Amino acid sequence: MGAGIARLVVDLGEEGFLRRMEDLSGAERREIFHHLEVPSGGASVSARQRNAKRNGLAWERLASGLDEHAAEAFARGYLARRGMPMIIEFLDRLGVPHEGGYLKEDEALAKLGAKEVGAALAALTAAHETYDVRLYAALMSLPGAEDLATPAPQDEARG
Repeated sequence: MGAGIARLVVDLGEEGFLRRMEDLSGAERREIFHHLEVPSGGASVSARQRNAKRNGLAWERLASGLDEHAAEAFARGYLARRGMPMIIEFLDRLGVPHEGGYLKEDEALAKLGAKEVGAALAALTAAHETYDVRLYAALMSLPGAEDLATPAPQDEARG
């Protein structure tokens, strides 16, 4: 698991986190709720209201406790839903074999040089939100993420 994912998720701010949670599937949200021990909502409210309440509670718990497991679940779900074109571009740029952005070999990225990976990450920021690039780099424990500019997660994705 990449270090500092929880800090990156908290850096989104509440609005950015809640907006991105809406992009996740119900199963992905339930995994995050499970890690954060967010209770299920009652049947007396609509599913939309229940989800909004649970998303808000998830944010409160994540922001106060920096739960790396919940943050990793959020990052995996968010990037699988919204970041796959960026991931594919990154892997293609490095010549890493993959199937639709999913690595064919778990250690494929570890075999690459830090300079090469850092340059590919920097190139991604020209077409994609820096925050998303940093989140992917942290999730995959890639070198060079710390050299990227500080993210501006409030901005809409460029890619």
